[in-house]
Amino acid sequence: RVHAPSMDGAPDVDVKKKPKKGKGKMMKGAWSFLKHPSKKDVAPRKRRKALDLPPREFTHMVVVDLEWTCDNRRRLDPLEIIEFSGILVRQRPRQPGLEVISEFTRYLRPVVNQALTNFCIELTGIRQDQVDK
Repeated sequence: RVHAPSMDGAPDVDVKKKPKKGKGKMMKGAWSFLKHPSKKDVAPRKRRKALDLPPREFTHMVVVDLEWTCDNRRRLDPLEIIEFSGILVRQRPRQPGLEVISEFTRYLRPVVNQALTNFCIELTGIRQDQVDK
């Protein structure tokens, strides 16, 4: 049963949900709002012409790394990003390996949990003075 409050001030109504014909059976229990997939849900999809083209080779890629506040004894809320770093690499077609073009790293001072925990310092290698700058 689903509780459906009325919008016009009339008394609230309980509505029993039934699966519509052809829409699949409803699941039981806590996941009752889900339904089993229908044949249409699992049928192969038609491809669009743009997706039929072979993928083009790419030459550059950006790899991003984020580190955030952490602790192994208590839950920190919110988790705050303390390091944002990235690297730009180039791959030459038909040659093995990647060439590093550029790198950057920025440290960010956390606002809520300003002091880094010993666990966080040990895990990330980021020191308190680096985020305080």
